[in-house]
Amino acid sequence: MINLENLNPDGQCSVPKNTEKFSKIIKNQATRLSLLIANMNEDEILELIKNPDLTSSNLINEVSPIMKEHGFTDLNLDIESFKLASDSARFQYQEFVKSVKDKLTENKLGTLTVELTPKSPVEKHLIDVAEIGKIADFVVLMAYDYHYSLSETAGPVAPLIGTPEKREYDVTTALEQTVRLIPREKVILGIPLYGYEWETLSSVPGAPTISRSWSVVSNKRALEFTSGCASCSAVPDENMAPFVVYPGEFIDYEINPLGKLSDNGISGRDVSEQDSDAVYNHIHQLTYENEKSLSDKLELARSHKIAGVAFGLWDMRIRKCSVLSGNTDRIL
Repeated sequence: MINLENLNPDGQCSVPKNTEKFSKIIKNQATRLSLLIANMNEDEILELIKNPDLTSSNLINEVSPIMKEHGFTDLNLDIESFKLASDSARFQYQEFVKSVKDKLTENKLGTLTVELTPKSPVEKHLIDVAEIGKIADFVVLMAYDYHYSLSETAGPVAPLIGTPEKREYDVTTALEQTVRLIPREKVILGIPLYGYEWETLSSVPGAPTISRSWSVVSNKRALEFTSGCASCSAVPDENMAPFVVYPGEFIDYEINPLGKLSDNGISGRDVSEQDSDAVYNHIHQLTYENEKSLSDKLELARSHKIAGVAFGLWDMRIRKCSVLSGNTDRIL
């Protein structure tokens, strides 16, 4: 999948003037291509769905030339609303998706994929999972960010199991509830290729996090860091994902107020002990995916005989989407 930037409230997109980067990416692809359009602003989403026919027309007019020029055969709607929604808003969103699907078909542009927010199978969010499943050709269950940057406690991004004893929700439960509502041949399981690190108030696994202390960590960087970390303590793998506790370093929040990745990819910018802006040591808790936890999620997808898996990279413009072969031991 390739992300085109934001979907605006009027249905138009922030399409880059120069699409050469698409050509370079697409050049070496030997698979179907999906063009992803995203909006995560609650107010803009409500404005977008007020007039479904108009905004869907604007959207198709925007993406049609790009899809035709670069060979995209699928449009992916990544409209993420996490608030409880009214029945009327859910119906308006449903009408918007239906109108987009109809116009894709009329213009012979290809299939429609819709992203499902992590808890949409069980909470009354904007997406009526069963109804959207009737319209879309595919849905991607974003089975991650059950703990995320602003979580009040540390915890696994995509716990495989644990509901209800230890977790409010987990990947297995989410997938099982989704395939009850949508034909499994339409369902794609979203799997994260990143993790989070927080500073916490204690070394107890799952302790309360310190505000603004988070960092996003790629799996590669997390593995490199933990493999050489003598002070790291691995927490028993009850959630089927790596969870590490280690002593923190000094962080300069004036320079790095949002906890963004530093050069070493794990924490904020290191500063000297004498620096007045430095925060004294805290405990850090880090969670990410490794080969074992990813394999477990791939096996979960195979066992449920769903359409495929999508690997999610935080704040990346490209996402790999793989189709499962039900009779083999590998992902195609």
